[in-house]
Amino acid sequence: MNPITLIGISIIFFYSITQMLKFYGVGEDVYGVYILFYIFIIISILILPNDYPKT
Repeated sequence: MNPITLIGISIIFFYSITQMLKFYGVGEDVYGVYILFYIFIIISILILPNDYPKT
């Protein structure tokens, strides 16, 4: 997946999830750790290599 596409989809996804949780009255202290974990996973996907050279 193209990195720009992954970043764009992630921003839209996280924004919509946080808006839904705010609507239902869930505090940021409850879901903040989970959002940070998923952001860490996305950053890892973007930084780490997707394929390794064949030797």
